Amino acid sequence: MLSGVLAALGLPASALVLALARAGSVGALFVGFGTLLVRVVIARPVLARADAAGGAARRRLAWMLGAALAVAAAATLAWLASETAALADPDDWSATLAMIPTVLTGTEFGTLIAVRLALLVLIALAAVAGRSAIATALAAVAVVLQAGHLHAFAMVRGPSVLLASEVVHVFAAAAWLGALPGLLVVVATLPAEPAGRAAARFSPVGRAAVLAIAASAAWQARMLVGTLAGLLGTPYGWICLAKLALFIALLALAAENRFALVPRLARDRTAPAHLALLRGIACELVLGVAVVMLAALLGSGVTPPPVDVPPAAATHAT
Repeated sequence: MLSGVLAALGLPASALVLALARAGSVGALFVGFGTLLVRVVIARPVLARADAAGGAARRRLAWMLGAALAVAAAATLAWLASETAALADPDDWSATLAMIPTVLTGTEFGTLIAVRLALLVLIALAAVAGRSAIATALAAVAVVLQAGHLHAFAMVRGPSVLLASEVVHVFAAAAWLGALPGLLVVVATLPAEPAGRAAARFSPVGRAAVLAIAASAAWQARMLVGTLAGLLGTPYGWICLAKLALFIALLALAAENRFALVPRLARDRTAPAHLALLRGIACELVLGVAVVMLAALLGSGVTPPPVDVPPAAATHAT
């Protein structure tokens, strides 16, 4: 199925490998930041009053953070290898491995990857030392630096409105989508009443993130897609449309969770109401994974934006 989609878009199979590695790196980084955000900001007062259940939730969040950092490091190394293979001979892994030090030290991409790996180590050390606020700040820096892998730096050197919009976009996505696994753990571990309060405390973060994502995405579409022909006549535009459809579905799920399921749990503290909220958050998380995957494909460079490739030429290439 995936190969058929790639063929329809005129993309090589290597695009899927690169997108998977990139999505794994970015997604795990988002989960690490989001888990810290849940533990340090969103659910902290709720967990402090939840006694044994609160302690269990904190332990599970700590485990989730460790797993996210480990996956982020492994996926980042895979991303580095995939990008290096594109520069070397993709069929000769010895040549690829030999070229990795050159990519790390001689390219902007390599520098950003090296900084990310260093930040992942520092985040882990801060978390183990009990410095959650420092770990959260370091994770926020790592998330913001993801904008360096997007289109703004390739188009304009130095600060720009497009770069600012990409920083806002990735940070808001990490705060919303990255926090969903941690929120799911908290809601699943706590009894109904504190679980509902934790979910309600997430709502302001979610609303702010949605507004920031929508505004920054609109600006990026104007700058990178530009025209209706660019949206409908290029693989990049088609992927943007798919991402938009998933984003709308995410909004619908988030609205149902906030305005239907959370109030229901507050009124009716029963197992069915609790389970309904858990399912709603889980569905939101699944769609979030799909959105991150599409974003990774857009940012991988295998589908150039219409501003770089005229729609007619892109259509002819497919």
